Amino acid sequence: MTMDENNEETAQEEPSVPVESDDVGNKPSTTSLISRADLAAERLEKALRMERENLKMREALMVRDALGGRSEAGQYPPKPTEISAKDYAKEILSGKHNVKE
Repeated sequence: MTMDENNEETAQEEPSVPVESDDVGNKPSTTSLISRADLAAERLEKALRMERENLKMREALMVRDALGGRSEAGQYPPKPTEISAKDYAKEILSGKHNVKE
C-alpha cells in the first residue's frame, strides 16, 4: 500500500454528518470526524471551566459559613429539659399525653 491508498481509505472511512445549511442553496454543509471531535473538546473544556468556577464559589461559601459560625462542625443538639416527677404527674393527670385514636 502506498501513502495515497492509505489516505483514500481513511477519507472513505470517515463518515460525514450533514448539518443544517446557512447558505441559501439546498446543499447541507458537512463536518468531518475531526471537526466534531474538536467541537466536543471545546464543549468539554467549557464545562470544566464552569465546574471549576462553581467549585471555587462553593469553597468560598463554606469558608464564609465556617468563619461566620454557621458551619456544622462543633454544633451540638439542644439538651432536652428534664421534667420533675411532680410536673410529669400533673401532665399525665391533666391528660396532656393522652393519645386519641
